[in-house]
Amino acid sequence: MEVATRQICNPVTWAGIAVLAAAPALAGQAGPGRSQADIARALRSHDRDTVAHALGAVPFGFDPEDELGWKFVPGYVVTPELSAALISALDREARVHLDGCTPTGIGGRHLELSLELEHAVIALRDPATIAALVQVICSGGGVRQALMRFGPVMIPHVVEWARSPDAAWADVAGSLLALSRAVERWEGTLASETRASIKDVALLYLGGPAPKRFDASLESPYVIGKAITLASVMRDPDLLGILEDISEGDHEALGSVHPNMAPDLKNMAREGLSGPVWAMPRLASPAPRRPRCDAAIIHGLPPPPVPAMPRWRPAVPPRPRRSSPRWRRPAPPAPPGARGWPARRLPPAPPA
Repeated sequence: MEVATRQICNPVTWAGIAVLAAAPALAGQAGPGRSQADIARALRSHDRDTVAHALGAVPFGFDPEDELGWKFVPGYVVTPELSAALISALDREARVHLDGCTPTGIGGRHLELSLELEHAVIALRDPATIAALVQVICSGGGVRQALMRFGPVMIPHVVEWARSPDAAWADVAGSLLALSRAVERWEGTLASETRASIKDVALLYLGGPAPKRFDASLESPYVIGKAITLASVMRDPDLLGILEDISEGDHEALGSVHPNMAPDLKNMAREGLSGPVWAMPRLASPAPRRPRCDAAIIHGLPPPPVPAMPRWRPAVPPRPRRSSPRWRRPAPPAPPGARGWPARRLPPAPPA
């Protein structure tokens, strides 16, 4: 995927970014000639090119030494106006251009914009961002980790989103996983009302018509698997009774999944009875063997060799993506051995 922002790949660039980061004013300015008020007005635009260019003027990046990773450059103070504009932009992006974490329509044109907005809102580290971040909870562990930083106050928002009929299957799965982590971390401090609301979400997706609105071959088994994880972490007697029924193959939840996925869910429920289970264990099955023809069996001949598959090569080189002037320039290659090379990186801290 084409990287939406500048990458820092050599020491010269590191030094240049460090100088540029120190140049802007500490508050109210995003850089020379562009104030935070100007950026905030552009972020409220419904033109995605305008939003993308405005977001590029916000100095934030990825700090591998930080717990959440995404943060603003040292000394940059975000004004309340810019903070509200970033939250509003992410909320609009999630509601209009995303279905779960899948771009719809024009959303596929600037998928990088969705990720950049998500990272900028994470960098705010403000409880006011909870409602917007919950809508992109399917994005991955970074959003869930950012939500966990706010404590149990985020749980009602996640419960509400998990029960929403507008939530896609990836949203529901991400919400169930976030609730499982919350119960694991704050087991002894959660109020009885909070535990009851979490239990209702688990019951909703362990049976009844809720999982049937998803695809039976992939989406519904994945959602039910995360509900099994939540039940195994909560250790509630009613939920454990449902896991026992699923392990024995006698529960209505298995009726909303493809028959090929039922054994994996039964195996997962069986392991959940003894403790928390975080992944769907696969049943070991022998590799399929090529059947031999009757003549080979009669004469004791070895089976014919399987022809080697030709190596696939594209007929024509892929055309570069062209979305906006900001993304037309190809991103520099990641350094050798880099893993998860981020879109932005902050300059290293000066030596003490």
